[in-house]
Amino acid sequence: MTSIAYFITPHGFGHAARGSAIMSAVSEAVPFVSFDIFTTVPEWFFKESFSGQFEYHEFVSDIGLVQKSPFSHDLQATIETLERFIPFDAGTISDTADFLQQRACQLVVCDISPIGISIAAKAGIPSILIENFTWDWIYEDFIEVDDRICRYVDFFRGIYRSVDYHIQASPVCNPSRACLMTGRYPHRTGSIDTLEWRGLERLGEREVVGSGAAGEQDAAVGYGVDMRCGWMGITVTTQIIRATRIYADQQNIADLSRLMGI
Repeated sequence: MTSIAYFITPHGFGHAARGSAIMSAVSEAVPFVSFDIFTTVPEWFFKESFSGQFEYHEFVSDIGLVQKSPFSHDLQATIETLERFIPFDAGTISDTADFLQQRACQLVVCDISPIGISIAAKAGIPSILIENFTWDWIYEDFIEVDDRICRYVDFFRGIYRSVDYHIQASPVCNPSRACLMTGRYPHRTGSIDTLEWRGLERLGEREVVGSGAAGEQDAAVGYGVDMRCGWMGITVTTQIIRATRIYADQQNIADLSRLMGI
């Protein structure tokens, strides 16, 4: 059984829904995969939305924004909570990294939870960031209100930049440099900009860069991308399924098993 760790922000259920869809796609492709899910999103959510094999770990994966209500935040409480959470507790990082090594974890996926990236680095395990926004971008808007938030912008930005593989899910709030940006025209690599006239290399709707059976399968659903990169000598194959574009563009983003060489 191959293990993948998944760190998911509890900021609403949207990130957990995206994670469930990705885990479902990977489980369908690789039946012998099991997930260790780290979050405070309730366990019942995953039991109802993901039928694959997983073990749930109640874990504070990030702080995000402390909410007064579903529609308003409490900046003062957010900063006070961040002061207790940052820097990450060294014991938590070390203990969780040891746990992942004992589980023979092959990959760490983070849906905007930066602590997972730090744990992966400590454990020596490849990490993936999947996001359509990150907390450093969110916090930037509050610097003029309370400049104490500035240190957390810098802290999180540094961690996000250290990830091994970065996927931005369309529609993205802050287009930036990423390994892959999903959407109607997924970009292979490089500096991402939403203004198409700036000359970014795009993939046409019917363009398939794959070959053989995989390429034919991609063509059957609309379009696909076969990305080959030098990172750890691993081949990354990313498929964008046009037929279910509203959610699949964001969630069934990649056959993550290819990152593990299985």
